[in-house]
This record gives sequence, C-alpha cells and structure tokens, in this order.
Amino acid sequence: MRASGIGEVVASNNEKFPVGARVMGLMGLTEYAISDGNGLNVIPKELPAEAILSVIALPGITAYHGVFEVLKPEAGQTLIVTAAAGSVGSLVGQMAKNLGLTVVGVAGSDEKCQWLTKELGFDHAINYKDADFVEQLTQATPNGIDLFFENTGGAAQGPIFERMNAHGRIAVCGMIADYQKAEPAPGPSWVGIIKRRLSIQGFTMPDHFHRIPEYGQALGAMLGKGELKYRVSCD
Repeated sequence: MRASGIGEVVASNNEKFPVGARVMGLMGLTEYAISDGNGLNVIPKELPAEAILSVIALPGITAYHGVFEVLKPEAGQTLIVTAAAGSVGSLVGQMAKNLGLTVVGVAGSDEKCQWLTKELGFDHAINYKDADFVEQLTQATPNGIDLFFENTGGAAQGPIFERMNAHGRIAVCGMIADYQKAEPAPGPSWVGIIKRRLSIQGFTMPDHFHRIPEYGQALGAMLGKGELKYRVSCD
C-alpha cells in the first residue's frame, strides 16, 4: 500500500543518508524499508511527525503545486477552493491568504465553515448544502472570482464557474462528487470558457514527484514561520 512514511536511518552505505538521519518518503506501511535513496528526503528532527505527514507529505505538495505552478496567484485576486476544510483545500486557502488574496472556502458543514474563517483566516466560507448557496457566493465575491481550485465537482461547480472573471484560471485537482458515478456530470460550458477566456488545467502529483524536495523545503519554511495550520483526524 502506497503511503508516506517517516523513518530513521539505522544502516547506510549512502553518504547522503547517514545513520541517525530522519527521512521521509513513499515507504508504505512497514516497520523497515530498504531504499537506494530515490524518493527519500532528509527532514528536520524538530518538526512533529503529524506536521510532516499533514503538510510536507502529499496534501502539502499538492496544494503547493496547484497554487504556485498552476494558478500562479497575484495579490489582490480572489481565490475560491472547494473541499476547503480538507487536507489539501485548507492549505490552499492559507497559502493564498499569505499572498494577499481574498479567499473563499466551500465546505459541507457549518462547523467546517467556522473553522475556516475563525481558525484559518479565510475571508468567507460557504456551506454548499445551504439553500441560498448561490446568493451567499454572490455576496462573498462582489468582484467575481479570479482563481478556482477545484477539488469536488458537484453542486458548487456551476455557480462558481458563473462567477469566474475574464482570464481566470482553474486548477482541477479532484472530482469527489463523480468518483462513484457510472457517468460523470457534465462539465462547464465550452462557450462560457471561450467568453471568459479561461485557462483550465488538470494535474496529478505523480507527474511532479521529482520536485518533492523543492516543495518540501518551501513547505517546511512555511511551517517554521507559523504560516500554515492543520488538524488531524484519526477516524
């Protein structure tokens, strides 16, 4: 089973990974792992394991790539993210706030929405299950939406698409609402894409695993500065 893991080097013939070093990589669920070093990165011993697995592992590098390499935000823009209280979405919103953007999160419960605004500093958080979701979205984005980090599809996608500004950018990271469907839901109108001159890019992180060391360093620096918060569920 593929999974990120943290380990301590107990024997080594690789000078990059001396005995006692703390390392992280896709080591799977195992007590011991043998590696030639590919895909492993030395990580600071002072960072809590939960922080590493929650931020520097797949959730963090996914959020980082989507924000900085796909959406390429600029201060003053408005960004919206679906599944905003999830492991990826919550980091996306925080990164955007730290860059000076207006951030709107979409989640599936009032408790999640309160966490986003009160703890993470999102400007607005909207429960997509609310009957007046469209009205709330309009009020939260008076200047439209410049950047859309899409994690879910479903009911929120259409109204968000209709709020996109000209030359907006959409990063398609996930489509949770469609994963169990025999037929996926229809996507946005191609006419709307043309009229708004939108850039839409899907991405998946296996294409970018070679950049994990680079992204990990950036995420570690953000953690060290206290710029990113996270919470862990053991359910």
